[in-house]
Amino acid sequence: MEIANERTHYCGKVLAGLGADVLLVEPPGGAPTRGAEPLDEASVGFAYTNAGKRSITLDLDDPGDVRMFRRILQQTDILLTGDVLPILKNRGLTYGELCQENESLVMVSITPFGLTGPLAASDAPDLVCLAQGGLLYLGGYADGAPIAPPQEQALFAGGSFGSVAALIALLHAEATGEGQLADVSLQQCVTMALENSVQFWELEQHVRQRTGGAQKNAGTGLFTTADGYVYVLAAGIGGNRFWPNLVRWMREEGVDGVDALEGDRWGDRDFIASDEAIKTFSSIFSVYVASRSKNEIYERSQHYRVPCAPVNTTSDVLQNEQLRFRGFFTEIELAPGTVAEAPGAPYLLSRTPWTGGLRAPNPGEHTSAVLAELAAWEHQTAGIA
Repeated sequence: MEIANERTHYCGKVLAGLGADVLLVEPPGGAPTRGAEPLDEASVGFAYTNAGKRSITLDLDDPGDVRMFRRILQQTDILLTGDVLPILKNRGLTYGELCQENESLVMVSITPFGLTGPLAASDAPDLVCLAQGGLLYLGGYADGAPIAPPQEQALFAGGSFGSVAALIALLHAEATGEGQLADVSLQQCVTMALENSVQFWELEQHVRQRTGGAQKNAGTGLFTTADGYVYVLAAGIGGNRFWPNLVRWMREEGVDGVDALEGDRWGDRDFIASDEAIKTFSSIFSVYVASRSKNEIYERSQHYRVPCAPVNTTSDVLQNEQLRFRGFFTEIELAPGTVAEAPGAPYLLSRTPWTGGLRAPNPGEHTSAVLAELAAWEHQTAGIA
């Protein structure tokens, strides 16, 4: 069961795709996220993250509806919530209270800073979570302000980690009968994405900065092609072992000035980070790629075993042969008669294939059915008792 919240939607989507019956608890009038932009007759984001779920209308600030919620909770395996600690306490929906009624309940809480610590009561949007997690600092251009990645990446990270935590806790509950609280902090999820930034300081006393499309080293960076961009990473990794491959590529292609890329100095990390090295490489490589397509550059780089990749646009991704072959894209219904393609699962399960569901539910669409199921379950339980 999922208490509708922008922070829980993707977690619920992942579980629904794996076969769970996800019941979306919405307030009267529907969840606020139903109006989130972009809109195409309906919210595209809501349609994507809630496809395949069922919806029930309950006002969790109303004592009568809270009692109904608690009744449903008695036959619930996993509860997803994105409410911060004060809201949970005011509604009497903390894990300590709920597990008394269902000791095997797994409650997954996805909040900006977790349910403990000095910021446990603080609410925050995706942008603040990115900033507090440190990732925002690394995005953008060296001479400009930080730039956030698009599409609320902190929320999606929290949903991804939340779904993993939910399944781990569920396995434990099924084996022992003991539920538990999975307390997911969006700030911590974002900090996970800093990768080796901390190690850079510990090992080299180097603080990573925003670099945008600039070249950090010779042989590394974003370059303009005839139809877009490629990113090359031919220097500064693996003891510079790809540099000879790049030089051979340029030489066999008859590129002017390739002699300037020869010599032992190109294996020196200090030199390849110098302005001289960066300008020398750029003056040669940028001219070569400027008249060729990004896919041509990619194919040539693969032939010569040089790390290089095209910078794909959204259109490129939708047409990508590899993604199409693996059936990655699925259809979702935005509104009656309006269907759009959307990303599916990033994995293939041989025995239990992922199913995304064609559409998100209408507000409270399944209220009557769920209440009938609850009455039948309670009747059966009473008979057994």
